[in-house]
Amino acid sequence: MEKTSAESLSMDWKDASAEMTATSAPDLNGYYEQDRQVMFDFVPVGVERVLEVGCASGKFGSALKAQRNCEVWGIEIFPPAAEVAAQRLDKVLVANVETGSLPLPVGYFDCVIYNDILEHLRDPWQHLRDIQPHLRPGGHVIASIPNVRHHQVMNDVYFRGEWRYQSAGILDQTHLRFFTKTSIREMFEGVGYTVQRLEGINGAKLPWKFGLINRLLLNALNEMRYLQYACIAQYAGAPDAPQKQAQEVL
Repeated sequence: MEKTSAESLSMDWKDASAEMTATSAPDLNGYYEQDRQVMFDFVPVGVERVLEVGCASGKFGSALKAQRNCEVWGIEIFPPAAEVAAQRLDKVLVANVETGSLPLPVGYFDCVIYNDILEHLRDPWQHLRDIQPHLRPGGHVIASIPNVRHHQVMNDVYFRGEWRYQSAGILDQTHLRFFTKTSIREMFEGVGYTVQRLEGINGAKLPWKFGLINRLLLNALNEMRYLQYACIAQYAGAPDAPQKQAQEVL
């Protein structure tokens, strides 16, 4: 498939991102160039057409294309990152996924991927509903989501009485929603998905004080070990859902 420039596929993203400029956004060589290798194992075997929402500069999607020999589309709100991604992926849209409908083919994608994206949305529940028509019946949504119950956050809350936003991490100042393992499951199941796998990633041993409490509570605090949770959720879809070829949409 011929690559298309991000500019030619751009949408009206300006209302929601007017303050996101080349000077205020993170460096393309850091924030937007993460490869997220830990998430490869959560992508189902045999995927053919993948959409990555919040694809950044396309490093993850490019590696997935090479590893799985699949078609990968991306959506990215920050134009400089999207321009780089457009050279790596099959199609790239410059868009805010919460402002209007997206020009995506119906019933086309096997898999939609969110690498630490859903927590940035005002209404991730509605967006997960909105993306369903673009999944084929039986398609999957893959997501990594920060774990607000991580011991670093809980240490600040419980022992210091602090909740301080940061430039990156779990309390990133651009995060609008916060999740635990339980609320991640509730979000997906509440909008019509079946959670097939939900497990902690980027974990480490608990500090001694939380480790001691955890042993006393028979491992009830194990969730606090993980920076994020990775989720695989399936959307059954309608058996007679219409499908459109990509060339009919773009």
